[in-house]
Amino acid sequence: ADDGAGEADDADDAVLEREVTVGIDVGSAYYDRGFLIEAAGFVVQPWVAVDVPLLACTGPIDDLRFVADGWASLHDGATGLDGAPHAPRAFYEGDVWFGLAAHVRERLDLRVDYQLSWSPNGSFERFEELAFQATYDDEEVFAARGGRFRGFAPRAILAFETRGQNDEGRRLGRYLELGVEPRWSFCGDDDPALELSLPARVGLSVGDYYEDDAG
Repeated sequence: ADDGAGEADDADDAVLEREVTVGIDVGSAYYDRGFLIEAAGFVVQPWVAVDVPLLACTGPIDDLRFVADGWASLHDGATGLDGAPHAPRAFYEGDVWFGLAAHVRERLDLRVDYQLSWSPNGSFERFEELAFQATYDDEEVFAARGGRFRGFAPRAILAFETRGQNDEGRRLGRYLELGVEPRWSFCGDDDPALELSLPARVGLSVGDYYEDDAG
């Protein structure tokens, strides 16, 4: 007789599934936290994200996961092929993140990670930072009211430079980002065929993050 243990095991396996996601973005310009990096030619940015469950928990914390991301920015403008004769010339930037993430009460997503950024074609000096991120999933709150609006998904990031500076300034900076992404779904409620979102964010210096050569 089947006592249901197999189904429970299957459910646990589903919760503990590893995920690897890959993608590529093509942009007309590249801005990094308000800094204009490239606004001419092609900007191609391939990426990969890895999510490995470590623990499935009961209680306020739903799970604990190891997360890692790799990201690259390839340019054929002044910061790439038109720049100094470094090899590989088009490879302007490479970033790697690794850290831990957790879901809290199914709605709050917390993440802490360490980022390393460098320029394979020598356009800037390597820098590193430690970042804390929180994202709140408020879709359930608005879905219960009916209608097509699916919530704001507020997010906050607090980052600390630990080596080098994104602004190439004199002092290690601290950065705060606040954002929302209001969303509307169409063509069905359970599995919408079309979703419209309007992300917006503001980046702020908590201390020494936006400096010029004079400080």
